[in-house]
Amino acid sequence: MRICFISSDIYTYINQVDNDASGGAERQQYIIANELLERGDEVATIVGDFGQPPYKRQDGFEIWKGCPGSISSITSIPASVISLWRAMKNADSDMYYIRGSPRLFVISTLLSRFLRKRVLFCVANESDVDLEYLEQKYGSLFVKTYSNFIRRADIVVAQTATQQQMLQENFGVDSTIIPNCYDLPPESELLDHDSREYVLWVGRSNKEKKKPMRFLELAKSAPEIQFVMVAQPSNDGSHHEHVMAEAANVDNLRFVDTVRPDKIHKYYRKASLLVNTSDYEGFPNTFLEAWRYETPVVSLYYSHDDAFTAGNAGFRSGSIDQLRKDVAELCNNDETRAKMGTDARAFLKDNYLLEKVVDQYEILFENEL
Repeated sequence: MRICFISSDIYTYINQVDNDASGGAERQQYIIANELLERGDEVATIVGDFGQPPYKRQDGFEIWKGCPGSISSITSIPASVISLWRAMKNADSDMYYIRGSPRLFVISTLLSRFLRKRVLFCVANESDVDLEYLEQKYGSLFVKTYSNFIRRADIVVAQTATQQQMLQENFGVDSTIIPNCYDLPPESELLDHDSREYVLWVGRSNKEKKKPMRFLELAKSAPEIQFVMVAQPSNDGSHHEHVMAEAANVDNLRFVDTVRPDKIHKYYRKASLLVNTSDYEGFPNTFLEAWRYETPVVSLYYSHDDAFTAGNAGFRSGSIDQLRKDVAELCNNDETRAKMGTDARAFLKDNYLLEKVVDQYEILFENEL
């Protein structure tokens, strides 16, 4: 079985290149691809241009250059199509895997039909299947095209029950739920909660989605608690600079500007809890990255399925005032926080463990191929 992941920025995880554009979707593709490699499957990747040669092998990956970094204008489409066509033809895979990126998905699926190859589309975020959002961003003509291609994908994967429902209601498409995944660090790496140091926030300084300023306001309202913010620039670099400048005025907050993926885990390990301030999410990698170190999550609005109810992996606050109360309650009670952290790690092990999730992908591949 030969699987090809089409993702411009997955290269940054394979090669450990610093790049502000890479995020959770790329991280998940790398984790899954690496596990498939370790199981003996052939894995190719089609990536963006980072100055590397047109083709190389690294750590078992076949890496072809040819994935467009963005397809944002009509004039960029011909060159993007030609470059991607060559890379897909050279990669010559049984299945092409695309996660999110509606424009890239449409072009990749079109080319796969000429190549007589199969396509798996995985929803990266609820915005990928929200018709109102899609029409505002791309226009109604593109959304009609996108809808038709989703219906013709060989495999459609949703990360959550909410995404699965949206796919059915908005596109009339059946999908398989396969969640995000992670491995578990050994228990010897875990810290007791009475030695945890701060409340953590990790994400892009995205003004519209991640709402980082809410975390700064939270820190200002609780001067007795230490906070750490690990922020990566978003497309709006000016807002990142604004967040950084504002963070410098918060005495009980330490701002960390961009951390490489292989270095981020130490921050979760020392955190009392992780705070999420987003209005919406797909399935945050940050939740899993926290839970694997027995770090509970307090989320302002987003709640992933039953993580905060049956899983006891944290709280969904629902309002700014309740967020303050929930953070204070957990910070002041090591025992409650430790129990919640233990349950969170167990919840990850039962539902999102890397090996189990890749088992599900292999079953899908085998049934389709």
